[in-house]
Amino acid sequence: KSRPRPPACCAMRMTLAYGAMRSSALVGSKRGPRGLGWKAAHSLWMLPTPLFGAGTWLSFGYIAARHRRPSLLVAAAAYLVLAVLAFILVGSGSESDIDTPQTTIGMALGLTVWLAGFLHALWINLTVHLPRRARRPHP
Repeated sequence: KSRPRPPACCAMRMTLAYGAMRSSALVGSKRGPRGLGWKAAHSLWMLPTPLFGAGTWLSFGYIAARHRRPSLLVAAAAYLVLAVLAFILVGSGSESDIDTPQTTIGMALGLTVWLAGFLHALWINLTVHLPRRARRPHP
């Protein structure tokens, strides 16, 4: 003799309760989607950032496309322009005199873009990217 099936609303509640129980059990585990490995895997977009400011635009361009955020695309374009400008200023000095004002400005600009871009990427990762990824349902 077959057992009567519960109404559809009860089956849906049971499915949702099981999913919530399963995800909350995974959150606390180290192998779960919210552990250290998960954070490292979802922070790989920042890898080009520490390349002395030259890769910051690439990191922000990727994350802008990934999250469809025009503001991050503007940041990527600004980092690209500033990095190119820093390289132009450093490279435009004469070979006989290394310590010209333009090379000094280029070095200062390059170091500023590098540090600001790295801190900006950390801030975006911790306040926007990781919380947004954590809210997404996962299989």
